[in-house]
Amino acid sequence: MKYVVWIFWIGVLGFMAAVATSNTYVAIERGKQKRTMAGIRAWSEAIEDHYVGKAAPSRKLARMDGWDRPYIIRTTANHYSIRSLARDGKSNPVIVPGGIANFDCDIVYADGSFVQFPEGL
Repeated sequence: MKYVVWIFWIGVLGFMAAVATSNTYVAIERGKQKRTMAGIRAWSEAIEDHYVGKAAPSRKLARMDGWDRPYIIRTTANHYSIRSLARDGKSNPVIVPGGIANFDCDIVYADGSFVQFPEGL
C-alpha cells in the first residue's frame, strides 16, 4: 500500500513541476515580447522626432530585440517600419494585421502604430 501512495505523490509532484515549467516558459517569452515592443516604441519616437526635425534622442536606443536579434528598420522619405523577427528569427512573408498568439510571429510597427503584435500586450 505504501508503494501506491508513493507513486501517487510522485505523479502529483511531477504534474505540478510540468505545469510550473510551462508557466515559467510562457512568462519568459511574454517578457521578451514586452521588452521588444518597448524597444520598438523607442525607435519609433526617435524616427518620428527625426522626421519633424528634432534633435537626436537623448537616451541610448536598444539595437537588439528581446531575443537578441537586431531590429529591422526601413525608412523612406514619408514612411517607416520596424520589425522584430521574434522567437524563431525567421521573417514571416505574410503580415496579418492585429493580435497574434504565436511567439514565432513577427512583431511589426509601421507609421505610428503596431500592425502585427502579441495578443494581450
